[in-house]
Amino acid sequence: IDFGVAKATEQKLTERTLFTQYGTMVGTLEYMSPEQAEMSALGVDTRSDIYSLGVLLYELLTGNTPLSHKTMKEAAYAEILRLIKEEEPPKPSTRLSESGEALASISANRHTEPAKLTKLVRGELDWIVMKTLEKDRGRRYETANGFAADVLRYLNDEPVQACPPSASYRLRKFARRNRVAMMTTGLVALALLAGTVVSAWQAIRATQARHDAELARTDEAAQRAVADRRRIEADGQREEAVSQRRKAEEARKEAITNLQKAREAGHEFFTRVSENRLLEEPGLQPLRKELLEAAVAYYEGLATGKSEDPQAQADLIASRLRLIQVYYHTGSTNQKMAALEQGIELVEEFLRAHPDATIEHQQLAGFFHGGRGTGDKNQPLPDLDLALRVYQRAAALWEKLVERYPTTTGFQSDLSKFYDLQGGTQLKMGKRDDALRTRQKVREIREQIVHANPGVYEHVAELGYAYQSLAALLEASDPAAAEAWYRQSITIQKVAPDIVTYQDFLATHRACFGRFLGKRKRPDEAIQLLQESLGIWEKLARGYPNESKFSTKAEALRREIKELLAEMEAKNK
Repeated sequence: IDFGVAKATEQKLTERTLFTQYGTMVGTLEYMSPEQAEMSALGVDTRSDIYSLGVLLYELLTGNTPLSHKTMKEAAYAEILRLIKEEEPPKPSTRLSESGEALASISANRHTEPAKLTKLVRGELDWIVMKTLEKDRGRRYETANGFAADVLRYLNDEPVQACPPSASYRLRKFARRNRVAMMTTGLVALALLAGTVVSAWQAIRATQARHDAELARTDEAAQRAVADRRRIEADGQREEAVSQRRKAEEARKEAITNLQKAREAGHEFFTRVSENRLLEEPGLQPLRKELLEAAVAYYEGLATGKSEDPQAQADLIASRLRLIQVYYHTGSTNQKMAALEQGIELVEEFLRAHPDATIEHQQLAGFFHGGRGTGDKNQPLPDLDLALRVYQRAAALWEKLVERYPTTTGFQSDLSKFYDLQGGTQLKMGKRDDALRTRQKVREIREQIVHANPGVYEHVAELGYAYQSLAALLEASDPAAAEAWYRQSITIQKVAPDIVTYQDFLATHRACFGRFLGKRKRPDEAIQLLQESLGIWEKLARGYPNESKFSTKAEALRREIKELLAEMEAKNK
């Protein structure tokens, strides 16, 4: 009998009722309340039924009773009774989370997911179940109606009466279960208190003894005070010396900062002069030459400096590398090669002397930035064998820098420029296959740069130039590949910033592609591209009337378009 135990122990239920006698067990162990486990009818009432109902609800939620089947099989009878009377069962949510693999089947039987079931039970359902399973019957629901009402409150999303036990109640429960341990702890605490009192008394005596010793040390302290004053005076002198050194260091840093600003101003000056197309007009060529020669004098002055400081050395080498680019605009062929060789040697020596100066290494990156070209086409060709060796040496050195600093765009950009110079030299030497391989390296590097720096049109323009160079190289040997590279160049530069240089690049690339299609007997497509280029150059010619190049290019393109139209008309007739 598991329900109605109280009624069965207090009155006759039927004509055949067997009354429970004092000292006998009534009910199933898994559903038995602590007062039933006492084997005395004196403490059994309707709240025992509430406990059994709580066990049933526990089993419905977790698939197991508070006393697990495993425990019931393995524990002795007396131990089971002790567990019923003394041990608090785990909360339903805790039992579910500890079920392991069984949780999946339990959840499936309840048509829900394991995580959702545990979350659903945690909280108010835990409180309701644990209130029914209280060892102290006075803390359980008074009646089954009260139990049912709280369940209905939960189902209606109303506040439930059940709540977690307070800390003081848990402490009292613990004390009752562990009387011997608590008495032992109390005795230990009493002993500690007694020890503390004795220790305090001894500490007072020790304090008095220390006071006496302190008086004896006072005289010694007075003597040390004199020595301390002298030491303080010496420390003050040392601090003054440190302060002076600090001021000197700050002055040195300020001087370095000012020098850096001066160098940056010089770099900006060169960039503006070298990129300003108006200064290339015949009437302004003397001014451009004078300004660039001033830049040469400035960089040569910086490059002659000497320093043992890695940062200062890096600045000097950066100036020398910048001078290389200035020579590419103003100097002779021999000056260009000599400056490049010297710059390579300085970089190699600096890397050997300061292999770990990573910040200073990166000051050398991007020195080719700011120059539109790599030299004057009207100057005589250099010794091609010498030029190729120098460019290959530079490329090999910058390959190592790119390998060490793969995310530094300046090193990648400079390496692509060296490869570009190398490929141009190979082409002049008739080594078309070598030139093609080198130009492919230029393309690969610039594609990586554009991918890592989206939205920077300077890199997009450089990549477009690489595509066009490949297309021009393949026009005769592989027209299909050449057309593909031309289209790539046009695609990535579909919309260029309203800057003279980039607009000129855009028109040039379209014109080259149009001429190629004209040679391939595709005049319709060719004329469309040539007309787009013509529109750009006409706009530039109107915006820059003193720039004769734009009007000259536009006029030449009109003639080409006219010839193509005439050719188409003749073909149609």
